Formats: sequence, C-alpha cells, structure tokens
Amino acid sequence: MRLFLSLSAILCAASAQQFGGFYGQPAGPAVRPLTQTSGFGPAPSGRAASPIQQMASWTYLNFDGIDPKRTVPENGVFTGIQVTPDRIFLTLPRSREGVPATLTWMPNTGVPVENQPLLPFPDWSWQQGHLDNCSGLVSVFRSRIDSCGRLWALDSGVLTPLDGSPVAACPPRLVAFDLKTGLAIRSVTFPPQVLRERSLLTTLSLDEEYSSISNCENMFVYISDTSAPGLIIYDLGRDLTWRFEHQSLMPDPQQATYTIAGESFNLEDGVVGMTISNLGHERMLYYHPLAGRALYAVSTNALRNPGIPSLPVIKVGDKTSQGAGLFADTHGEIYFSPLSETAIASWNPNTGLQRILAVDPERLQFISDITVDQQGSLWFVSNRFQAYFNRNYNPRGTNLRVMRIPYAANGAQFNGFNAAPLDPFSFYNNRFIRDTKNSTAVL
Repeated sequence: MRLFLSLSAILCAASAQQFGGFYGQPAGPAVRPLTQTSGFGPAPSGRAASPIQQMASWTYLNFDGIDPKRTVPENGVFTGIQVTPDRIFLTLPRSREGVPATLTWMPNTGVPVENQPLLPFPDWSWQQGHLDNCSGLVSVFRSRIDSCGRLWALDSGVLTPLDGSPVAACPPRLVAFDLKTGLAIRSVTFPPQVLRERSLLTTLSLDEEYSSISNCENMFVYISDTSAPGLIIYDLGRDLTWRFEHQSLMPDPQQATYTIAGESFNLEDGVVGMTISNLGHERMLYYHPLAGRALYAVSTNALRNPGIPSLPVIKVGDKTSQGAGLFADTHGEIYFSPLSETAIASWNPNTGLQRILAVDPERLQFISDITVDQQGSLWFVSNRFQAYFNRNYNPRGTNLRVMRIPYAANGAQFNGFNAAPLDPFSFYNNRFIRDTKNSTAVL
C-alpha cells in the first residue's frame, strides 16, 4: 500500500490540474530580480500558473566577504532551510572541499533574486571550526528554529564525506544561537557512548510539547545518525543524551539507487527525514531512511524514556520513491517529496487526506529540506543532488533553488488545490509492528 500516486498517475493528475512547468531563465553572473517568467508571476499564455514561487536561484553558490579564490564554486551545495520574516537560513555541509561557510543566511525580502551572495551566520569566525581548534562549526547539514527564538545548528564535525574516506575533524555537537543577538547560548558536545565510528549526524527535530516562553529549557531534540543508523535523543532540561537503534532506521540496499531526471547515483544512507506530528492523541516522530520507500513512526513518549527495552515502531506505509525532506505543519499535515516524481505532496495521518501540491520535472530535482514559515507558507530547497554527486552541475544553468508555496487565505488549503483527493490513494492502517529486533538504548 502506498502513500503517493504512481508516476503515471501523478503525471495524469498534473495534466488534469494544469500544473505549470519550469519557466525560469538561465542564471546570470550577478544578483538581479527575476522576471515574471520565473513562475512567480503570470504563466505563459495557455498554461495555468504553477503554485511554486522561486525565491532564489544559483548556478553556483557564492559568498559575501570572502575571496573567490578560497572557494571551489561547483562544490557548494545546501541541504537545509529555515525561514524567519526577515531572513532565510541555508546550511551547507562540507561534502567537498572549497566551501567557506557551513551556516549561512540571506535577506528575506519577498523579491526573487538570482545568484544572491550568502552571508555567514553568525559571522565568519564561526565558519572554520576544523581549522580553529574546533571552536567554530565544521559541517552543518540542517538547522531548526524553536519558539523561543533560538536557531539550533547540528554540526556533524565530519569533512568531505563524498570524497573518499570521511574525516572526523571535530566532535559532533549541537549549538543554539540567539537570533536577536547572534550569540551562541548553548553548546552540546555529544558523549562518545552515543556515537559510532561512522556516525554522521544530519537532521534534528525539536520536541517542544512541554516547552513555553517561560520555560525554554523543557525541550527534547531528536537527531538522526545517517551513516551509523540510529536516533540520538537530547533532553535539554536535564542535559542528558541517549541513543536508540532499530532496523527501521537502516537503509534498504535495494533502494539505494536514485534516479532523478534521467540521472542516477547510489548512496546507502539510513535515517534522514524526520518530523513530529500527532497520531490521534499521541505525539509521534515520523521518519524514513534515504535509501528506502517506507515511512515509520514511533511515540515520542517512548523516545523520551531511555530505559525502554525496545521501540514500538509503526510502519505507516510506502512512498512511490525515496525522499529526503519531511516536515509537519501545525495542523498535523506532513509534507514530503518523492525524488523520482519530482513532486511536493502532503499526507494527513489522522484524516488520510493526500494532496499533490506541485509537480515540476526541472525545479523540483531533489528536495532536501522542507519547512513552514509563521504565515503557513511552505518553503523548500532543491539542489539537483544527483548532478552534484556525479560532478555534473550545469555551469550555465540553474542548479540550486529556494522556493515556496504560499498559504491560502482560508488557512486550510493551498491556492488551486482545494479539490478532493484523486484516486487511487491507499494507506497502511497504522498497525503497530512489534518487530523490535536490534532495538537498544544506551545512556
């Protein structure tokens, strides 16, 4: 049973809904506003407008305040996004050499731009931890912003994982920055007991169920270990860390080849996508490996108990292809992007409603992260990772994009997608799977 339409059904649905295609122009060498042919404004004659607004695009990433000779432009790729009313934060893991900054930002002006130089966050002194006695950041895959105005950056501490053997340059850690001042107000270095020789920490989910403005310390952080698959749990209030392992966090070797826009690559990565949403009255962490189509869930009550003997994992269902980004909004709707279908879709675990939000074979090539801003608009980044992995970025085209889909005024549906779900849709009935093989907890 599947969480998403087959490829042929998606394409038929796209035709029926008149989804717009890619109307963008090749990226130029300088920063400039995009024209209305970007998909942000009216569509060409005879075609309905795409719901996607392309807010920023790059041929290669560039940086403000750094000598271009210190960079290798084609080696820069972003994998994470967070958005505030005035800033867009992008995380750049040092998957290859020549990436001068790993945690960056750009102004959120509402005006689409091309080749916007990225700024370091909080400043350049934080961007060279591997060369500065591990006092700064080394390689950040994703960050998250909490309700108390803190940006949490998950630093893997690992350099160049795609080029030969990864280098564990510094201990992985979690750093919280005050968004008002840019000051680091919390730094957590993970104890060796919760790490493995091949650990690569890539994604974090903030569980603020019991947190409040008056008690910002009452929070749990769930962290994915992708290369040595496991979940690391950090209890902020008690300053404790533990680890769980389970078969559902492992990659499926049969699903380790990804084909996007006719180009393939192989990467046997475990758990990557994670988000928190309710299932009935129970709060759940939903997750999936990169190499795999299955979506799983586990109760956060179980995750917050380091003494539990095994994880009560639910297999929710199967997507039609692998995916990376996963995010739930305040209404409990979960957004995901099946890679081969180059689409953005959503699913509500309580109503069963599935929706296709957009299909775009050009702009939606490898959605690596998804988020929702304070106005309810959906933001996501695409990085054509299949081309990046194969060293095949287009030196005269667009390789990296920041995009959004605005929220409709009625607060319930996206513009143009108020129709009933299309058939055939089907789900698992949220059956508990008692397979707890290889499930352990380590304090």
